Amino acid sequence: MKEMYDFLERVEKLKQVSRYSGQTGLIESVADHGYRVAMMISILGPDNDVNVENCAKMAMVSVLDQYNRNADARQKLEPAEKVRQEKKALQDILVGVPKETANDVRFKYREFSTQQSRDAQFVKAVKDLEALMHIVSAGHETYTDSDIIPNYADKSIAKFPRLIGYLVEAKARLKKEFEKNRIEWHEEYDEMIL
Repeated sequence: MKEMYDFLERVEKLKQVSRYSGQTGLIESVADHGYRVAMMISILGPDNDVNVENCAKMAMVSVLDQYNRNADARQKLEPAEKVRQEKKALQDILVGVPKETANDVRFKYREFSTQQSRDAQFVKAVKDLEALMHIVSAGHETYTDSDIIPNYADKSIAKFPRLIGYLVEAKARLKKEFEKNRIEWHEEYDEMIL
């Protein structure tokens, strides 16, 4: 029990770890993102022919790789370095966790990372949608550049037609935010780029 309690204390640290964002203002922690994704999965999952419980677990596990992040959250890493840091974080957060539980966590993490299952693809689509919604929620006042990519979530969401309406709504709201900040909205942003 002590080891699991220690693990849950380490999970608490995710509340202080900021997610990558090119924007300033509305700061989101890894835990904030994970909670909203899990909520979205519980609401949107039943209409998308996925195992909601499996997806919610996968979403929660998918953020554990951010445990050791202490650098500027906006710092972009080379892909190999990013993978190395994520593996180390997962290893560190699972220290002392009973083998069966640690293996379950690693299995869910691998399932999400490889994107081979429909459930994993749904979690990715919801995470991408949440990221776009987060940018909209931050508001135009926080946009420091026009590097926001409105088509960011298109490819992952296209696999789930019942999510497309949410993407269209997010883009419509983002377009209004662009207009408020006098950021050019390109025609292709209204299309789904696959």
